[in-house]
Amino acid sequence: MAGWKESVGRFAQSAVSKSKEMAEITRLNMEISNQEQRLRELHSQLGQFLVEHPELVPVDAADAQALLQEVAQVKAGIEASKATLLEVRNVNICPGCGAEVARTSKFCPSCGAQMDRSVMERLAQTPVCPNCGAELEAGAAFCGNCGSKL
Repeated sequence: MAGWKESVGRFAQSAVSKSKEMAEITRLNMEISNQEQRLRELHSQLGQFLVEHPELVPVDAADAQALLQEVAQVKAGIEASKATLLEVRNVNICPGCGAEVARTSKFCPSCGAQMDRSVMERLAQTPVCPNCGAELEAGAAFCGNCGSKL
């Protein structure tokens, strides 16, 4: 009978030991996962910083310059899509509070700001450089501000 009790005791000890081991493995996996997520966040923040400060990217870093140019093009595409969306929805954005306002309104119903529809419509139709955001001349092949090829 004593052998049976020892066997159960060893089994229980082994189960407790395995349980502790699994808990430690899980804790370490979570720690690694959290650190990897933080690393991805830092990479994203670093990339955002370089996008906002392209002058810090060496001119001879062609890969980085190409990525910055692609980011600018994507941003320009987003802005164009947003302008088209506002047009399809027949609204403008209030310059005072940012609310969506019907294009037929002369004043914002949220804050009372006067709506200048002609300026908003002109801005929505004016092409801009995807690299620096400057207004482009009609038919331009290069930006007159930064020289980027369009």
